[in-house]
Amino acid sequence: MTSQSSAKRKHVIDPSAWVSGISYFIGCIVAGGSNILGEILNNKAAMILIPLSYVAFIASVMLIQRHMKKSLLASTFGKPQTLVTNGIFAWSRHPIYAAFLMPLIALATLSYPAAATGIITYVILMEIFVIRPEETELAQIFGQDFANWKAVTRRWI
Repeated sequence: MTSQSSAKRKHVIDPSAWVSGISYFIGCIVAGGSNILGEILNNKAAMILIPLSYVAFIASVMLIQRHMKKSLLASTFGKPQTLVTNGIFAWSRHPIYAAFLMPLIALATLSYPAAATGIITYVILMEIFVIRPEETELAQIFGQDFANWKAVTRRWI
């Protein structure tokens, strides 16, 4: 990768961010459509759990990134240099993606169908557009080490 294409990559929004946003938006539409803010403001549990779930998600991302010793912006990572398999990565191959389930689950305070729709959309899109390509790349770079880790560690939770 040239330094010019590397610089361009830093400004690209990571695919997982797009999938997360789209999934949450779809869940919100199912929950309350254009009146989603009113729905949240009229539901005490939603007023607490939805913001709290986002704070928990961001805190999880920061802790996981600290463990990985990487920046918060996924699009700046470039090619993986090491395969992180310890800590939370011993339980989940994609703990940050699993952490985003918290805000989607919090939509259940407004609507169970909204939460289910958001979660199903998120998992399907993440599997197709983010996780499979990432795992293909990890398999190419780390070979048998990745295969061994994959054999004993769940993809999500």
